[in-house]
Amino acid sequence: STAELAGIGYKLAIYPSATGLAAAAAADPMLLQLQSKGTSNGEVPLFPFADFNHLIGFDEVWDFERRWARPTE
Repeated sequence: STAELAGIGYKLAIYPSATGLAAAAAADPMLLQLQSKGTSNGEVPLFPFADFNHLIGFDEVWDFERRWARPTE
């Protein structure tokens, strides 16, 4: 914990694997569901797709495309 690290003299700590471990913990039940039921629809909660697109920056990608993409013929 940050308190324990501060107690032994650390002023800064990084947790580079924390998000990866959290992602793996979330992925495991989904992969088991896919294996057993053959679908991602079911008991395992999913992040809303529109929110995910926003989170990873697709809003900016789509704005860029609207400004710069040439229409196809």
